[in-house]
Amino acid sequence: MEKINLAQALAENYHRGQFYGTEPYMFHIEEVVRNVERLYEHHPMLDSLIVVAYLHDIVEDTDMTIDKLKSLQVLNSHEISAIVAITKHPRTPYGQYILGLKSDPLARAVKLADALANLTASIARGNVTRVNKYTNVIKELHV
Repeated sequence: MEKINLAQALAENYHRGQFYGTEPYMFHIEEVVRNVERLYEHHPMLDSLIVVAYLHDIVEDTDMTIDKLKSLQVLNSHEISAIVAITKHPRTPYGQYILGLKSDPLARAVKLADALANLTASIARGNVTRVNKYTNVIKELHV
């Protein structure tokens, strides 16, 4: 539980001032965490999934780095690997990104929860382009 609280605090601190539409960015992060809790409530690595859910955008959207996360010496290697896999780099071809997600069970699970959160928000906003995008992400990651 301590690790989850740290991940939540890091997300709150690093995403402070960012927005998801008109909502503070933590609205999106918390939605992904809730999806993880609902989808994987009996998963043996639920705590790690929650940690990765809190941190899934931290490297991509803030000045946090993987090296900084490692230096905290709190996250295990599976959690670090999942955050690396879920972080989209601009020069990484999309197909390669999806393969990386599919090869990491924690990253894949969290990305599915993230895509579901994005899909739900896109439907609510009537954004057909994003509905199609996140529907396709879910299809690509579904095993």
